[in-house]
Amino acid sequence: MVPAAQKGRLAGWSEDQEKTVEKTITKAVPVIGGVVSGALTFVTFKPMGERLADVFTQNLKGEFATDGALELNPEFAATLDAEAGRALTAWDRRYFG
Repeated sequence: MVPAAQKGRLAGWSEDQEKTVEKTITKAVPVIGGVVSGALTFVTFKPMGERLADVFTQNLKGEFATDGALELNPEFAATLDAEAGRALTAWDRRYFG
């Protein structure tokens, strides 16, 4: 049985080559992880960022969304009111129906 330390040398690798490859891999793994993480973040945030930019642009032009996109689910609103123990204020009714 050949010891594990000598297996690399049998394949034509010197000890220095093994250490160089080991150091390179050790340094490359965090870099690769950072690239993958950054790409995933970019892909997931880009659509919502574009949507937010569109909303800001509409708001600056004075075009406010009145299509009910900001309304709470009626059941959820009722739960919130029950937990808070209060009636809806005029502001609540205006924005959350």
